[in-house]
Order: sequence, then C-alpha cells, then structure tokens
Amino acid sequence: MCICNFLNFSRNKQCRGCNEDGPKKVGMGDVEMKKGDWTCSQCNFMNFSRNIRCLKCKAEWPKRVSAEEVEMEKGDWNCEQNCLRCRVARPKRQ
Repeated sequence: MCICNFLNFSRNKQCRGCNEDGPKKVGMGDVEMKKGDWTCSQCNFMNFSRNIRCLKCKAEWPKRVSAEEVEMEKGDWNCEQNCLRCRVARPKRQ
C-alpha cells in the first residue's frame, strides 16, 4: 500500500490513486530461502524446492546424496523403513 492506501496490483509501476512510485524489486540477498530451496551452480539463480530445473538457465537441480555416501557419526541411525517421515521408533542407544 502507498500513502493514499490505494490497493495496487504488483504489476503497477506507480500507484493508480496518487502516482507514487511502486516498491523496488528486492535483490537475491534480500530473499529468505526456505528448507529445500536451492541456488543454481550455473547461473546463481535462487530456485524454490519444487523446481527440478533452474527457472533461469534450465540446469538440473543438485542431486541428493544417498545414505551410503554419507559417513555416519555418533548418534546417527538408519530407519528400518528407509525414510525420514515414518513413525518407526528410534532405536535405543547402547
């Protein structure tokens, strides 16, 4: 909203009520990334997690690392169902 409180569409460059300039576009440093969002290694464009290819340059999204490729640390454990969201109880510590 601007000083005259006229509700403008995002495509409007100026307020339809008082001709005040609209908001400036934010830079990539101003955008908060959510879990799963990724930055393209080819063009540095920030993509949402649902994008399987970069929206700007069409490069493929980063591949996920399999459990076999990760070194287990103390306290880490593998789910018997091989997932992250099931209700299988965590094993007892020994």
